[in-house]
Amino acid sequence: MLWATFDIQAHPRRSTAHVLSWALFILCIAAYLRVSAVRHRENSEDRVTPSSTQLFEGIRSSVLQPAEEDSEVVDNSASWTQRVRHSMLWKDTASSGRRFFISLALLVPAVLIGMHIGLFPYVGAFFLRFVLFFDKIVALSLLPILFIVFGIDEWSKIMLMVIGVAPT
Repeated sequence: MLWATFDIQAHPRRSTAHVLSWALFILCIAAYLRVSAVRHRENSEDRVTPSSTQLFEGIRSSVLQPAEEDSEVVDNSASWTQRVRHSMLWKDTASSGRRFFISLALLVPAVLIGMHIGLFPYVGAFFLRFVLFFDKIVALSLLPILFIVFGIDEWSKIMLMVIGVAPT
């Protein structure tokens, strides 16, 4: 019966597949909690593997406490929605979403060129080698050049996403 598990044609039941799909997640969480407990027994101020209490406190503070630049705007009497709206989590999510949608808009020409390369042989002959050349360059290797050209602001991060995805 055990050997039937390793048969090429064997298919687990739905419940077995569900349990097996969660097994590694549960093992990794248990291993993390064990390592965290051992490290915190040695050093209660350990920040490498925070305990579950520290994790929940960090999540609570990032969701409910205002970002540093908004700390004087929001006081303790503010409503829950005002505190969340001025939290670091919301600000990070909004800025990442903005970068994502700008990079999507910048990738529209790449998609159109890619479709034309695949559909029209003369367009493919014109663009294909050029695109394949830039596809071989690892996007992170261009990061110093992007910082020089666009600065350390938003545009260098957006262009890193575009350059990393466009040739592919």
